[in-house]
This record gives sequence, structure tokens and C-alpha cells, in this order.
Amino acid sequence: HLYLPMSKLPNPSITVFFAQLDELKLPDSHHRTTKKQKKQIIKDLEQILTNGHNDLVHSKRKWPQLFQDRFEQTQQILLPGVLDHYNNLCKLFLKNKKLFDRASPSPALQAAQSIIDFASTHREDPDSILIGKRPRKRIVETVLSNRVKRSRADKCSKEEIIELIVAWSKLEDKNLVKEVRTFSTDTKTSEQQFVKGEILLIDLRYTTPQEHPELPAHLFGLVFYARYCHTIHSRHYVHLNPQEEPAYYIPEEVPIYLLSYELKQNLGSSRYVEHMLYNPIERVLRQLEIVIKKTIIDHLNTMENGIDVIRVLDLANCNQASITECARLIRVRNCLQELLANIPQNLVEISIKKGEGIKKEFLAEFDRPFSSIYIFPPLRESSLFQLKSFDIKKNLIQRLQRFLDVCDSGLEQIALEKRDILNGRTKENLVSWWLDLIHDSVHSFLTKLGYDHLAVPPNYTEIPPASFDSVYNNSRIIKEIIDHRDIHSVRELMKELSDLIYAKINDFVMKSKAVLRDQFQDDDEDFCMENVLRGMDRTRHDMEPATTRCYSNLIKDLKYLDQMMYLEENPHDKSIQEVVPISSLIFGRFVRLDKEIKTVLELWEVQIPPEHNIASSSWRDGSKKLSLQLF
Repeated sequence: HLYLPMSKLPNPSITVFFAQLDELKLPDSHHRTTKKQKKQIIKDLEQILTNGHNDLVHSKRKWPQLFQDRFEQTQQILLPGVLDHYNNLCKLFLKNKKLFDRASPSPALQAAQSIIDFASTHREDPDSILIGKRPRKRIVETVLSNRVKRSRADKCSKEEIIELIVAWSKLEDKNLVKEVRTFSTDTKTSEQQFVKGEILLIDLRYTTPQEHPELPAHLFGLVFYARYCHTIHSRHYVHLNPQEEPAYYIPEEVPIYLLSYELKQNLGSSRYVEHMLYNPIERVLRQLEIVIKKTIIDHLNTMENGIDVIRVLDLANCNQASITECARLIRVRNCLQELLANIPQNLVEISIKKGEGIKKEFLAEFDRPFSSIYIFPPLRESSLFQLKSFDIKKNLIQRLQRFLDVCDSGLEQIALEKRDILNGRTKENLVSWWLDLIHDSVHSFLTKLGYDHLAVPPNYTEIPPASFDSVYNNSRIIKEIIDHRDIHSVRELMKELSDLIYAKINDFVMKSKAVLRDQFQDDDEDFCMENVLRGMDRTRHDMEPATTRCYSNLIKDLKYLDQMMYLEENPHDKSIQEVVPISSLIFGRFVRLDKEIKTVLELWEVQIPPEHNIASSSWRDGSKKLSLQLF
């Protein structure tokens, strides 16, 4: 495992060492510090550094581990300013030591040089909080999306860089700095040139331990933080633990990502760092909620056989519950009200048994020596308390209430849909949609055939067309379409549009029948127009006249649509004269254009040249045959 267990008791020497460095003040830059005071500062600093070095030698640790232990004990992130303070103290100490002292360095000199080296390579996350840990999903998505979005850095020509510099010169100072640094980071990432000590993201989601056995097995399938170490012969090495031993080679096919400039800027904030780390407690809490939810769903399924409860609730939760789901949604809501009024004991016992099992399993793994489960120390106690105090029964009641609220929201949505069907708005939108679809589809179809839609001016009764050749060409295209030989595959267009439109019509019909059935029939009855009419007669006196008219109009609309679909299948039936099926509307677009062209030519007394003309009797007969076949 990469993670060491947290110390049960604080190490006094570590606590004292950093506390003494914090309290030690640098000499005043305005010469207010006397030589004697400065000499005492150097003497105190030497003693502090000696103690720190001896503690490292005694515990066989390195400085990165010492800084990480400091964080574990204080649970406070080392701020950049504090690290600079340590660095300046050590530089002062080295400056005041003679050259012959450095030839055989004392423990204090070794410690000072080590801290200076550490400060230069550990500006990012000096406490090694992130190293070897998993990021939150949001962080991974942000880093990857920025890399894709800003891939302009991958292939930037000289001219493009000049354009960027000109653009940057027009920005405000604050935005300029941010934009330049972001571009610099992205460029560096694209070239895979890293700086020693930088924090990286390593993506092992798509590799296996068998492919790279040299890497820790438990990291495969994950994205995790690492610290860049060095590159040898184009081979990148990183540290995967706070001890920084050993340095692991990352194969070329494994993606490596730099953190964005914005993420790096927030590494000095404890509150922000906690949001950069994956918290396993949150996963366990989600598992508990999922178990409770599934237990309730299973219980509801036993109460209401034949209803897919999860589907009904999901549709209502996404505001996609339609009128056809109304009866099922009401039944589920009634079951939830019944459960909330008197929660069955077995439902509570099953939920508690499953939930406590999940909690016990996680806590046992967390308390195990050398456990690999990591929780950000400042959140450790509060997160564990949140898990241990998770009230399963209370959450069960809350989930039931949440489901009930979802049902109420779904029923409100259905009520709005029902209102729009009754007042005719849904029908108006449907008709406008299919007319626009037919117009746009025919327009596109003709354009592909070379039809000039601007050949005939809008006021063609006053102004002649600019080019009669274009009118002749349009006439030829239209006559070829109407011709029974169908050389332009108009049948295919009409079938495609008809199938699409009638699918929407069928959906409207199904929802309208559900509205009528729910109002005038029993819940367990299939839709029957005769029963609806009888029910409407029984309740007519109890409804407002306006409401009665809405239901009557809806029944008329259903009858019209039923006749439309009947005529599609029976185009030779002449008993229905006032109903136009969809295929006739489509074909009618071509017929209208043909008549318009004829009118233009007759109005301006122009004869169609023979090469553009299709024999009159031929195309008329063909038109008749094609319409009979299609309608």
C-alpha cells in the first residue's frame, strides 16, 4: 500500500521543529536588528536545523515525509508564504557560514540545503496531500475538457502565436496574466515537458497490471495525482507516495496531464484542496441511499404488480410523465401515501440490515492496519461521524416523501398537458409542425433537383419573371415529379414524411383518448368511444358549457384524424370529401407549384418550348395514376 497509517499520537519533535521555525523572525531589512541579535538568530536557527536533521536520521525519513507528518498532526495546509519563510531562513543560515564549513557540512547545513532544495521543487502541494490519491470526478472532467478545448497549443504556428500576442495586448492586466499563463501551461502540457515537483494526473483507467507490472496494482483502473520527478531518455518518472520512494516510470501510452493554472492557484487553500480529493465516505453514503431507494422500489413492486415503479418515478422525476402514465402514477402515489401513514416494520428492518452491513464493512476496512482508504485529515472526523450517525430509518422516510413529491410534480405536469389538449393548443402546435415540415422538406427536395425558388417573383401578376428559362426548367421538374414514372423518387419522400407525421399523430390520439377515458370511463376499462359518449351525456349537466365544448371538440378532432388515417389506406373511397390525408398535403405542394407556373406562363402569354414540355395528356394521366397509388 502507498499510504501509511495516521500517527495515533503526535510526534513532539516534528511539532516543535516547525513551531520553532514559524516563531523565528528574519532580521529586519531596515537595519533595526543589531549584530548581536542577528548572531543569536543564526545560533537559534542552527540548533533548530540540527534537531530537525537528527530527527530525520533517527526516523529514517526524508523531508517530504516530514512535511507530510506536519500536516497530519496540525491538519493545516502549509501556505506558500510560510514555505518562503523557511526558505529564506535557510538561505540566511547558508549565507552566514564560511566556505570551509560547507566543505564538510554539519547537520544544520545539510538540513538548510535540503529545505532550500525542497522549497524549490515542492511549491505545489508541499504537504504531499494529493500524491497517490484519487481526484474527484469533477477535477478529472475539468482537466480533460480543458486539454481538449485548448488543444490549440499542440500545433501553434509562428503566425498564430503573433496573433495571440496581439490579442493579449488588448486585454486588461489581470486577464492578460491569466490568459498568458494558461496558454503557457497548455503548451508545456502538449510538449510533455514537465518541471521537477509539478503535480500531474496519471490516467491508468485503460491499462492493466499485466501490461505494466512495475506499477502499483491497486492504482489500475483509476486516475490519480503524482509528483513529477525527472525524465531520462524521454522516459518520465514520477513519485506516487509522500515518501517519494521509489520513482516510477510511466509508460508512453499512459496519459499524463498537467493541472490547469486555475487549479494550481488554489492548492494553498484547505477548503479547495478537500474538493480536489475523492472522499470514499461520500461513495458509502451514496451506496446507503441507493440501497434504501431499491428496497422501497422492491416493496412498491410487490404492492402494485404489473407496474414498473422505477420507470414511472423516473419519468415523473424528469418531467416526462405523460397522460398515458397518469393512472399508473396515481396508483404509485396512493401506495406511497399508504406507506408514509404506516411504515411496515419489515421494510424498516430490511433497510437497516442492508445499510448497517455496508457501514460495518467500510469501517472495518478503514480501521484495518495499513488500510489503503484515505480521507482528507481535516474532514476525517466529521466524515466518519456523518457515516456512523447516518439514520437509516429517517432517510427511509425522507426517501418516501421525496418519491411522493416526485409523483405530485409528475401529476402537475400531466395536468398542464391535459389542459393544452383540451384547449386545442396541442392540436394547433401539431398541425403547424407538420405543415412547416412538409413545406421545408418539399423545398429542400426541389432544391436538390435544381428548382429555382426565386424564378417567379411574389408579385408575378405585375412583374414578369426575370428569366423564363428558369420558369421553363421549374415546369419541367414539377411535371417529372407528377409523372407516374416517378423518376425522382417522390414516393420515398412521401412515405418518409408520412411515417414521421403519423407517428406524432398517433401519440396525440393516444394521449387524447387517455384524457377522455380518465374523465368518462372507469380506470380499468379500455378506451371505447361509445362509452365515452355515454359518460359525457351523463355528466354534461355537471360541467361548465366551455368545458363541454372542449371535450366535444376533442372528440371531433379524433374523428377527423381517424378518417385521415383511413383515407391513407383507402384512397379510392369517395364517401369522405372534407378530410385531406398527409400524403395529399405533400403531393398538393407540387400541384400548387405546377398551377402557379401555368398561371405565370398564361398571364404573360409565353409558350413552353418543346424541349421543356411534357405532353399534356401524358403528364396529366400520370399525375392521376400516381395520386391514386399514393393516396
